[in-house]
Amino acid sequence: MQAIKDATTDSTVAVMIEPVQGEGGVNIPSVDYLKGVREWCDQNNMLLIFDEVQTGLGRLGTLFGYQSFGVEPDIITLAKGLGGGVPIGAFMAKDSACAFDPGDHGSTFGGNPLTCAAAHASTKYILENDVVNNAAKMGEYLSAGLRKLQSDNEFFTDVRGMGLLWAVEFDSDIIKFDQILNVFWQAHDPTTLNRQGNDVGTQYRSVIFYHNEQQKEKAEMSKKNAEKSGYWPNPIVTEITQLNNYSDAEDYHHNYYNDNPNQPYCIFVIKPKLDKLEKDCVIED
Repeated sequence: MQAIKDATTDSTVAVMIEPVQGEGGVNIPSVDYLKGVREWCDQNNMLLIFDEVQTGLGRLGTLFGYQSFGVEPDIITLAKGLGGGVPIGAFMAKDSACAFDPGDHGSTFGGNPLTCAAAHASTKYILENDVVNNAAKMGEYLSAGLRKLQSDNEFFTDVRGMGLLWAVEFDSDIIKFDQILNVFWQAHDPTTLNRQGNDVGTQYRSVIFYHNEQQKEKAEMSKKNAEKSGYWPNPIVTEITQLNNYSDAEDYHHNYYNDNPNQPYCIFVIKPKLDKLEKDCVIED
Protein backbone atom coordinates (compact mmCIF):
# COMPACT_ATOMS: atom_id res chain seq x y z
CA MET A 1 0.00 0.00 0.00
CA GLN A 2 2.82 2.38 0.80
CA ALA A 3 4.25 1.89 -2.69
CA ILE A 4 1.02 3.20 -4.24
CA LYS A 5 0.97 6.17 -1.90
CA ASP A 6 4.57 6.98 -2.78
CA ALA A 7 3.85 6.65 -6.52
CA THR A 8 0.84 9.00 -6.57
CA THR A 9 0.96 12.80 -6.56
CA ASP A 10 -1.49 15.68 -6.82
CA SER A 11 -1.45 15.27 -10.60
CA THR A 12 -2.26 11.54 -10.56
CA VAL A 13 -5.57 10.87 -12.30
CA ALA A 14 -5.98 7.15 -11.63
CA VAL A 15 -4.45 4.04 -10.13
CA MET A 16 -4.53 0.93 -12.33
CA ILE A 17 -3.91 -2.53 -10.87
CA GLU A 18 -4.92 -6.13 -11.38
CA PRO A 19 -7.22 -7.52 -8.65
CA VAL A 20 -4.95 -10.60 -8.79
CA GLN A 21 -1.53 -10.02 -10.31
CA GLY A 22 -1.21 -12.44 -13.23
CA GLU A 23 2.11 -12.26 -15.09
CA GLY A 24 3.86 -11.19 -11.90
CA GLY A 25 3.27 -14.64 -10.41
CA VAL A 26 -0.44 -14.93 -9.49
CA ASN A 27 -0.03 -12.80 -6.38
CA ILE A 28 -3.26 -12.53 -4.43
CA PRO A 29 -3.76 -9.35 -2.43
CA SER A 30 -5.63 -9.20 0.85
CA VAL A 31 -9.10 -7.68 0.91
CA ASP A 32 -7.74 -5.02 3.25
CA TYR A 33 -5.09 -4.08 0.68
CA LEU A 34 -7.61 -3.53 -2.11
CA LYS A 35 -9.94 -1.67 0.25
CA GLY A 36 -7.00 0.50 1.22
CA VAL A 37 -6.31 1.33 -2.42
CA ARG A 38 -9.99 2.16 -2.93
CA GLU A 39 -9.97 4.48 0.09
CA TRP A 40 -6.72 6.15 -1.00
CA CYS A 41 -8.17 6.86 -4.44
CA ASP A 42 -11.37 8.27 -2.93
CA GLN A 43 -9.44 10.48 -0.52
CA ASN A 44 -7.31 11.91 -3.32
CA ASN A 45 -9.99 12.21 -6.03
CA MET A 46 -8.41 9.51 -8.20
CA LEU A 47 -10.10 6.84 -10.27
CA LEU A 48 -9.48 3.17 -9.50
CA ILE A 49 -9.02 1.03 -12.61
CA PHE A 50 -8.94 -2.77 -12.44
CA ASP A 51 -7.18 -4.58 -15.26
CA GLU A 52 -9.42 -7.65 -15.58
CA VAL A 53 -7.93 -9.00 -18.81
CA GLN A 54 -6.91 -12.18 -16.97
CA THR A 55 -9.31 -12.19 -14.03
CA GLY A 56 -12.55 -11.18 -15.71
CA LEU A 57 -15.40 -13.24 -17.16
CA GLY A 58 -15.33 -16.08 -14.67
CA ARG A 59 -11.64 -16.86 -14.27
CA LEU A 60 -11.67 -16.42 -10.47
CA GLY A 61 -15.04 -18.06 -9.91
CA THR A 62 -16.92 -14.76 -10.08
CA LEU A 63 -17.98 -12.93 -13.24
CA PHE A 64 -15.46 -10.19 -12.51
CA GLY A 65 -12.45 -10.41 -10.26
CA TYR A 66 -13.42 -7.43 -8.12
CA GLN A 67 -16.50 -9.35 -6.94
CA SER A 68 -14.22 -11.86 -5.20
CA PHE A 69 -12.94 -9.07 -2.95
CA GLY A 70 -15.96 -6.80 -2.58
CA VAL A 71 -14.01 -3.78 -3.82
CA GLU A 72 -15.61 -1.96 -6.75
CA PRO A 73 -13.43 -0.07 -9.24
CA ASP A 74 -14.47 2.90 -11.36
CA ILE A 75 -13.25 1.36 -14.63
CA ILE A 76 -12.64 -2.22 -15.75
CA THR A 77 -10.55 -3.27 -18.74
CA LEU A 78 -11.31 -6.55 -20.55
CA ALA A 79 -9.84 -8.64 -23.39
CA LYS A 80 -8.91 -12.30 -24.07
CA GLY A 81 -11.84 -14.14 -22.46
CA LEU A 82 -14.25 -11.55 -23.81
CA GLY A 83 -13.76 -12.73 -27.39
CA GLY A 84 -13.42 -16.44 -26.73
CA GLY A 85 -10.24 -16.56 -28.82
CA VAL A 86 -11.02 -13.67 -31.17
CA PRO A 87 -8.81 -10.62 -30.44
CA ILE A 88 -10.76 -7.85 -28.76
CA GLY A 89 -10.27 -5.24 -26.08
CA ALA A 90 -12.88 -3.25 -24.17
CA PHE A 91 -13.46 -1.26 -21.03
CA MET A 92 -16.44 -0.57 -18.81
CA ALA A 93 -16.86 2.52 -16.65
CA LYS A 94 -19.27 3.93 -14.13
CA ASP A 95 -21.22 6.99 -15.25
CA SER A 96 -19.07 9.12 -12.96
CA ALA A 97 -15.91 7.93 -14.69
CA CYS A 98 -17.07 7.76 -18.29
CA ALA A 99 -15.77 10.58 -20.50
CA PHE A 100 -17.00 9.01 -23.77
CA ASP A 101 -20.32 8.95 -25.52
CA PRO A 102 -20.98 6.44 -28.32
CA GLY A 103 -18.92 7.45 -31.34
CA ASP A 104 -16.51 9.71 -29.44
CA HIS A 105 -13.61 7.29 -29.63
CA GLY A 106 -12.66 5.38 -32.77
CA SER A 107 -9.77 3.36 -34.13
CA THR A 108 -8.90 1.49 -37.33
CA PHE A 109 -10.39 -1.79 -36.11
CA GLY A 110 -12.59 -0.42 -33.34
CA GLY A 111 -16.15 -1.71 -33.32
CA ASN A 112 -15.35 -4.42 -35.85
CA PRO A 113 -18.60 -6.36 -36.46
CA LEU A 114 -16.89 -9.78 -36.39
CA THR A 115 -15.10 -9.25 -33.08
CA CYS A 116 -18.17 -7.68 -31.50
CA ALA A 117 -20.28 -10.66 -32.61
CA ALA A 118 -17.68 -13.02 -31.15
CA ALA A 119 -17.67 -11.12 -27.86
CA HIS A 120 -21.46 -11.21 -27.73
CA ALA A 121 -21.54 -14.96 -28.40
CA SER A 122 -18.78 -15.69 -25.88
CA THR A 123 -20.36 -13.62 -23.12
CA LYS A 124 -23.79 -15.11 -23.83
CA TYR A 125 -22.37 -18.62 -23.53
CA ILE A 126 -20.60 -17.78 -20.24
CA LEU A 127 -23.79 -16.43 -18.70
CA GLU A 128 -26.19 -19.09 -20.01
CA ASN A 129 -24.02 -22.13 -19.27
CA ASP A 130 -23.06 -21.36 -15.68
CA VAL A 131 -19.39 -21.12 -16.62
CA VAL A 132 -18.64 -18.90 -13.62
CA ASN A 133 -19.90 -21.37 -11.02
CA ASN A 134 -18.21 -24.22 -12.86
CA ALA A 135 -14.91 -22.30 -12.71
CA ALA A 136 -15.36 -21.97 -8.95
CA LYS A 137 -16.03 -25.72 -8.57
CA MET A 138 -13.17 -26.74 -10.85
CA GLY A 139 -10.97 -24.28 -8.98
CA GLU A 140 -11.64 -26.15 -5.74
CA TYR A 141 -10.75 -29.43 -7.48
CA LEU A 142 -7.57 -27.92 -8.94
CA SER A 143 -6.62 -26.42 -5.58
CA ALA A 144 -6.98 -29.76 -3.80
CA GLY A 145 -4.91 -31.54 -6.45
CA LEU A 146 -2.11 -28.97 -6.42
CA ARG A 147 -1.95 -28.91 -2.63
CA LYS A 148 -1.77 -32.72 -2.57
CA LEU A 149 1.19 -32.53 -4.96
CA GLN A 150 2.75 -29.92 -2.71
CA SER A 151 2.43 -32.18 0.34
CA ASP A 152 4.01 -35.09 -1.56
CA ASN A 153 6.89 -33.14 -3.12
CA GLU A 154 9.24 -30.99 -1.10
CA PHE A 155 10.33 -28.99 -4.15
CA PHE A 156 6.80 -27.50 -4.33
CA THR A 157 7.51 -24.44 -2.20
CA ASP A 158 4.21 -22.63 -2.71
CA VAL A 159 0.79 -23.12 -4.30
CA ARG A 160 -1.56 -20.16 -4.57
CA GLY A 161 -4.50 -19.03 -6.65
CA MET A 162 -8.22 -18.50 -7.00
CA GLY A 163 -10.77 -20.09 -9.31
CA LEU A 164 -8.85 -21.26 -12.36
CA LEU A 165 -5.88 -18.91 -12.01
CA TRP A 166 -3.09 -20.69 -10.11
CA ALA A 167 0.65 -20.61 -9.66
CA VAL A 168 3.09 -23.21 -8.40
CA GLU A 169 6.56 -22.27 -7.18
CA PHE A 170 9.41 -24.78 -7.30
CA ASP A 171 12.70 -24.82 -5.45
CA SER A 172 15.21 -25.56 -8.20
CA ASP A 173 17.93 -26.13 -5.59
CA ILE A 174 16.18 -29.24 -4.31
CA ILE A 175 17.06 -32.27 -6.39
CA LYS A 176 14.11 -34.22 -7.72
CA PHE A 177 13.51 -37.86 -6.80
CA ASP A 178 13.69 -38.84 -10.49
CA GLN A 179 17.16 -37.32 -10.70
CA ILE A 180 18.29 -39.23 -7.63
CA LEU A 181 17.04 -42.49 -9.17
CA ASN A 182 18.88 -41.74 -12.41
CA VAL A 183 22.17 -41.30 -10.57
CA PHE A 184 21.46 -44.27 -8.28
CA TRP A 185 21.28 -46.86 -11.07
CA GLN A 186 24.51 -45.71 -12.68
CA ALA A 187 26.59 -44.90 -9.62
CA HIS A 188 26.79 -48.42 -8.16
CA ASP A 189 26.36 -52.08 -9.09
CA PRO A 190 22.74 -53.07 -8.33
CA THR A 191 23.34 -56.69 -9.35
CA THR A 192 25.49 -57.81 -6.40
CA LEU A 193 23.70 -59.00 -3.26
CA ASN A 194 24.93 -57.47 0.00
CA ARG A 195 28.12 -56.24 -1.56
CA GLN A 196 29.72 -53.21 -3.23
CA GLY A 197 33.22 -53.77 -4.49
CA ASN A 198 35.34 -55.17 -1.64
CA ASP A 199 32.79 -54.17 0.99
CA VAL A 200 30.58 -57.09 2.06
CA GLY A 201 27.55 -57.19 4.38
CA THR A 202 23.84 -56.34 4.47
CA GLN A 203 24.76 -52.71 5.09
CA TYR A 204 26.23 -52.70 1.56
CA ARG A 205 23.11 -54.04 -0.14
CA SER A 206 21.53 -52.15 -3.04
CA VAL A 207 18.34 -50.59 -1.70
CA ILE A 208 15.96 -47.67 -2.32
CA PHE A 209 14.11 -46.30 0.69
CA TYR A 210 10.87 -44.48 -0.16
CA HIS A 211 8.91 -41.93 1.89
CA ASN A 212 5.48 -42.29 0.29
CA GLU A 213 3.50 -44.29 -2.27
CA GLN A 214 4.38 -41.89 -5.08
CA GLN A 215 8.09 -42.46 -4.49
CA LYS A 216 7.49 -46.22 -4.24
CA GLU A 217 5.74 -46.26 -7.63
CA LYS A 218 8.52 -44.21 -9.21
CA ALA A 219 11.20 -46.44 -7.72
CA GLU A 220 9.50 -49.61 -8.97
CA MET A 221 9.05 -48.14 -12.43
CA SER A 222 12.67 -46.96 -12.57
CA LYS A 223 13.82 -50.46 -11.56
CA LYS A 224 11.80 -51.99 -14.40
CA ASN A 225 13.25 -49.47 -16.83
CA ALA A 226 16.77 -50.20 -15.56
CA GLU A 227 16.20 -53.93 -16.12
CA LYS A 228 14.86 -53.33 -19.64
CA SER A 229 17.74 -51.01 -20.55
CA GLY A 230 20.30 -53.80 -20.53
CA TYR A 231 22.80 -51.44 -18.89
CA TRP A 232 23.60 -54.18 -16.36
CA PRO A 233 24.26 -57.70 -17.78
CA ASN A 234 23.16 -59.51 -14.59
CA PRO A 235 19.75 -59.43 -12.82
CA ILE A 236 19.13 -56.41 -10.58
CA VAL A 237 18.72 -57.35 -6.90
CA THR A 238 17.92 -53.88 -5.54
CA GLU A 239 15.40 -53.79 -2.67
CA ILE A 240 12.63 -51.18 -2.58
CA THR A 241 11.66 -50.65 1.05
CA GLN A 242 9.74 -48.08 3.08
CA LEU A 243 11.96 -45.83 5.17
CA ASN A 244 11.83 -46.73 8.89
CA ASN A 245 14.02 -46.00 11.90
CA TYR A 246 16.11 -43.50 9.98
CA SER A 247 18.90 -41.65 11.76
CA ASP A 248 21.61 -39.32 10.52
CA ALA A 249 25.12 -40.65 10.07
CA GLU A 250 27.90 -39.39 12.28
CA ASP A 251 29.06 -35.88 11.43
CA TYR A 252 32.35 -37.05 9.93
CA HIS A 253 30.41 -38.96 7.26
CA HIS A 254 28.61 -35.82 6.04
CA ASN A 255 30.06 -34.37 2.81
CA TYR A 256 32.82 -36.94 3.18
CA TYR A 257 34.15 -36.68 -0.37
CA ASN A 258 34.24 -32.89 -0.40
CA ASP A 259 35.93 -32.75 2.99
CA ASN A 260 38.41 -35.56 2.29
CA PRO A 261 39.33 -35.40 -1.42
CA ASN A 262 42.82 -36.81 -0.82
CA GLN A 263 41.68 -39.81 1.20
CA PRO A 264 42.59 -43.03 -0.73
CA TYR A 265 38.99 -44.28 -0.82
CA CYS A 266 37.88 -40.97 -2.33
CA ILE A 267 40.68 -41.00 -4.89
CA PHE A 268 40.39 -44.61 -6.06
CA VAL A 269 36.68 -45.38 -5.56
CA ILE A 270 34.50 -42.28 -5.40
CA LYS A 271 36.26 -39.98 -7.87
CA PRO A 272 36.23 -42.48 -10.79
CA LYS A 273 32.49 -42.94 -10.29
CA LEU A 274 31.87 -39.19 -10.25
CA ASP A 275 34.05 -38.68 -13.30
CA LYS A 276 32.08 -41.32 -15.20
CA LEU A 277 28.74 -39.83 -14.19
CA GLU A 278 29.91 -36.39 -15.27
CA LYS A 279 31.25 -37.73 -18.57
CA ASP A 280 27.92 -39.47 -19.24
CA CYS A 281 26.10 -36.20 -18.38
CA VAL A 282 24.27 -37.89 -15.50
CA ILE A 283 25.56 -35.18 -13.16
CA GLU A 284 27.04 -31.72 -13.66
CA ASP A 285 30.29 -30.49 -12.23
